[in-house]
Amino acid sequence: MFDTAEASAGPLRIGLPEEYSGSELPDLLSRFQRSQPDVELFVQCASSERLEASLEDGTLDLGILVADQEHRRGELLGYDPTWWVMSETLDLDMPSSGPLPLVLFDQACWWRQWALDQLNVAGREWRIAYTSDSIAGVAAAIRVGLGIGVLGRSTLPTGVKRVPDRLGLPDLPGSHLMLRQVNADAPGADAMVRLIQRHFRIEE
Repeated sequence: MFDTAEASAGPLRIGLPEEYSGSELPDLLSRFQRSQPDVELFVQCASSERLEASLEDGTLDLGILVADQEHRRGELLGYDPTWWVMSETLDLDMPSSGPLPLVLFDQACWWRQWALDQLNVAGREWRIAYTSDSIAGVAAAIRVGLGIGVLGRSTLPTGVKRVPDRLGLPDLPGSHLMLRQVNADAPGADAMVRLIQRHFRIEE
């Protein structure tokens, strides 16, 4: 429930990590808009690195970020395990005679470095089969079987499954979902923060 007495008017600029923009978060925004009809939502969906830059330069009022353990800043909303994933139709036998084909985000993504570091430590050969700077591009390439990728458990698209344990891939550290608010005076900001907090408490 919202306190309708707190309804306000004006722009509220929020950032969502691209990998979560197609999940239940759009429904959350819809519920907010119905309760705060005079607040104009500006939503930026991008990588967490870009969202953090927007928060730092003041072009966003609040945002949800995906962070590793070392770079957690803000309020912890939840933890999302990171999985090696593959197409449901991909036939990949191990041990393989060749290096693992990988589908990864571009150089700016720390998920990419996690994956490569863990494979190197485990002594596994790999090759980059496909690179994209968007979650949609990575998910599509994994779904059609171009290779193995790395995604958060809660963001797996249809047609993609966890790589079976029999392939012996090394474990990956999970990611932390963080809430950062830099402008508490923005219209509807407090109501949005409470809705986000309540949503993730229920999800847990």
